Amino acid sequence: MAPKTSVWSLRRGCVVGALFVMAASTLTAAPAAAGSVNARMPSATGLPPALEGGLRPLTGWAFKYAATITQTLTAGRYARGVKATLLVEHPPIPAGATLDHSLAEIAAFDPSIPGTLIEAGWMSEAASQGPTPRLFVAYWVRGQQVACFVPLCVVGGGWVQTASPAIQPGGRVAALRTGSRVRLEWRQSNRRWWLLVNGKRVGYYPDSLWQGQFTHIYTAEVFGEVLYRSGECIQMGNGKWPWRRGAASISDVAFIGGPSVSLRRRFVSPGYGLRLTGANSFRYGGPGC
Repeated sequence: MAPKTSVWSLRRGCVVGALFVMAASTLTAAPAAAGSVNARMPSATGLPPALEGGLRPLTGWAFKYAATITQTLTAGRYARGVKATLLVEHPPIPAGATLDHSLAEIAAFDPSIPGTLIEAGWMSEAASQGPTPRLFVAYWVRGQQVACFVPLCVVGGGWVQTASPAIQPGGRVAALRTGSRVRLEWRQSNRRWWLLVNGKRVGYYPDSLWQGQFTHIYTAEVFGEVLYRSGECIQMGNGKWPWRRGAASISDVAFIGGPSVSLRRRFVSPGYGLRLTGANSFRYGGPGC
């Protein structure tokens, strides 16, 4: 099956080929490029998808989460980035599914600029959608998402690739072998948001995408997510409940140039679970039904 190349844009009060409706905001968003998918929208607070009830999903689809959030830095304190170690899993996705997925990610943002954040993680989709699990990245500008879920979207999608195609977002990355641990890191440097995979710079989003306004982070979310149609059942993580041995995990969450992280439970959907195992680590997942 050919890679997905649909562009799902948003308009105030209506849906234009999108899964969700969300009011537009005042800052002009960068245009979505071929291969981008605006399938997940944060609420007006700038928090990652659906956690604030700011979304109205179309009939027949469901997003589910097991999410943690760091403390919010205040009193002039901020961080230059965030990093975490994710255990890579490969939960099965129904054959032929086009949007269904299961993923884990880190998302960094500045709550003072609603709907503005950057994401990176691993994603498992149906085999018909290409190699999986794959690396993905996404950026948001005032509620408009441009995401790289397939290799095509790195062209013109705001993302600047600097490493070899062997570790390109939207593609299978050797470091993302099922059962391995991958270190993902967002780091602000020289007016760029760099993504590092196991300590190696892969590429970046230039600050110009946000008109130079998004240069620090004050909080981050780290979570598992699934999307599926009604009647389906998709595993999060590796399908194990977080209190069982061998459950999916995320560890060593840390700010770059900031204080020590203190995670707390943010949101857990029915059918899944989350268990904090330390100040900066947790296990998550479940069968979903």
